[in-house]
Amino acid sequence: MNVEISVSDAARALHLDERRVRRLASVGDLPARKVGRAWLIESDAVYERARVDHQPGRPLSQSRAWAAIAELAGQRAEWLSSSSRGQVRAVLDRRAKASADQWSALLRNLAEIHDVRLRPAQAEDLLSDAAVRPAELPATDLGLILLNNVPSVFVSSAEWPALKARLRIGPASSGRARVRVIEVSDDAFGLLADDAVRKAAIVSLAMRSSEPRIRDAAAGWMGAAVESSVRAVSRR
Repeated sequence: MNVEISVSDAARALHLDERRVRRLASVGDLPARKVGRAWLIESDAVYERARVDHQPGRPLSQSRAWAAIAELAGQRAEWLSSSSRGQVRAVLDRRAKASADQWSALLRNLAEIHDVRLRPAQAEDLLSDAAVRPAELPATDLGLILLNNVPSVFVSSAEWPALKARLRIGPASSGRARVRVIEVSDDAFGLLADDAVRKAAIVSLAMRSSEPRIRDAAAGWMGAAVESSVRAVSRR
C-alpha cells in the first residue's frame, strides 16, 4: 500500500525546501492530495524521484533521449547529425546490461510526468481528447506486466496549457479519478504516431516505477531492444 507523507518528510527525502515540494505537488509533478491547507504526498513517488535524482552519470539531452528511443524502435534520428547519432548509438551499445536505475537516469529528460486527480467526467474528456495519444500497451506479454491501473496519455508541451484550460484542470483539481499525463516536446509528440516509438517510450518511462517487477521487466525489454538494434545496425 502506498503511504502518504507530509511536505516536510518529502522535502527531507528530496533535499528540497518545503515551498518547492508544495509547488511540485500543486502542479501534479508529485502525486498528492490536499487535506485542508496541508498536502499529503505519495511516498512511492517521492522515493522514486529521490532515487533517480541521485543516480550518477550525465543524462542525455531531450533531443538525444528521443534519438535513443527512435533507435531502439528501429528508426533513424534524422534530426541529429551523423556524428551525434553515432554518439547516441555508442551510449546505447554500452547499456545492454544496464539496470532500471541506470536507464532511468540516462533518459530522465525524455518527458515530464504529471499525475492529476479529476472528476470522472473530466478524466473521460481528457482521455478521449484529440490532443492526446494513449500511453498504454496492449494487455499482452509486457503490457500485462506494466499494467498498473493508472490511465495514461501523452500530450505535447504546446497543447498541454490549452488542454488544461479547456478541461478546467488546475493546481487545485481533485477527484476520484487519477490520470497520468506525460508531457513531451512537440517534435517528440509527432514521433509517437509510430507504434514502435510509442512502445519504446512507454517502456522507458515504466522504469520510473517504484515497483521492482515493473522496473526489472522494462529494463529487460530495453536490453533486448539494444541487442536487436545492434544487429540491425550491423546489417545496414
